[in-house]
Formats: sequence, C-alpha cells, structure tokens
Amino acid sequence: MCGIFGWIKPPQDKVKRAEIERCVTSLAHRGPDDHGVYLFKNVGLGHRRLAIFDPSAGGHQPFLTDQYALVFNGAIYNFPEIRQNLRQAGYKFYTNTDTEVLLQAYRHWGPDCVHHFNGQWAFAIHDPLRQVVFCSRDRFGIKPFYYTEIDGKFCFSSEIKAFIKISGWKAKLNKTKAYEYLVHQMHDHTEETLFGDVFRLGNGQTLNFDLK
Repeated sequence: MCGIFGWIKPPQDKVKRAEIERCVTSLAHRGPDDHGVYLFKNVGLGHRRLAIFDPSAGGHQPFLTDQYALVFNGAIYNFPEIRQNLRQAGYKFYTNTDTEVLLQAYRHWGPDCVHHFNGQWAFAIHDPLRQVVFCSRDRFGIKPFYYTEIDGKFCFSSEIKAFIKISGWKAKLNKTKAYEYLVHQMHDHTEETLFGDVFRLGNGQTLNFDLK
C-alpha cells in the first residue's frame, strides 16, 4: 500500500512544495518507507512509499526519467516478463522495480501500456512531451483513485482525506449517494462518492488530463 497525490493548477500558476508536502503528509500511514515530491510549473506530484519488490533507493518516487515523472500505488505482477520484452526492444533498466518497468512501458506503448499489465494499480504520469497527465486504475478497482476540482485546480489522491489540506475545499455530503447507501445499501456503483464533487476513477478506467 502506497499513497499518491497530484495537483494541477491553471497554466499561469505554479504549485508550491509546501502545498504538496502538506497533502502528502496526510497519507503517511500508507507509506512509512519513503516519501517524495515532484514539481514542474503548474504540476505537482507526491508519494508515500511502502517498498515491496525492491526496497532500495532506486525505487524512490516520484520516479523520474529524462522525460517523465510517475507516482504509482500497487504492483505489476508480470513486470519481469514485460521488462524482458522491453530489453529486447532496446530499453535499459537500472533498478529491480516494477515502477521502472511501468514507466518504460508507457514510454514504449503510450496509454496502451495498461493493456500489458497484470496486477493492481493506481498511477499518474506527467508527460511534458504530450503535455498531459495520464492516470489509470486497475481493472478490478483494487487500488483507490479519487479526484476533484477545487477553485479551478484539479486534484487527485489515494484518499479523500488529503483534500482537507487544500485551502478552499470543504467536505459536503452527496445526499443522493447517502440515500442510495442508507436505503438500498448501494455503494461504489458509480463514479460519485459520499462527498459532493469528489469522484473516483472507475475500474479499468484511464484519465487523460490535457495541460493545454
């Protein structure tokens, strides 16, 4: 279990480190092994790490290459096979992490990389070349991915509680969802949550945020 957080402001605004740190700290219980922050103009990513496959510093996140930045919660079970295929295609690897394999898979296949994964995941990749932030959730929705818009800022997180740390966000009840849960015991059947204006990325869904 790891924790991811992301904040995208309007193009003319810059994300501040203190803003991201405050939100990521609220997810500390999800990742006691390490934490990190990535800033690029109006995009900020944060991560709390629970090391699994490779506990070395090579698995630090946000995971960066010369082109991309990744925050990832989960596990890609077939990453050894994918790594071997990518090596045959000319890619080099410097860690034993599934995190690096995920990012190189995106470099090779683009958004279609998710069709090659066997596992459970929620991740976000900042791609300055395409000027997008690409996000994905696994097919069974095992790993959480929540998102909202706060005063023109797009935010996403492993837990809704991280939004509390953002100035301008106030928790409010989604009365329709509360009714469905209390009367019909229905929950998690739509992208809406019990919090108003907070949504979840659906099972197997991707989200492509156009930075332009």
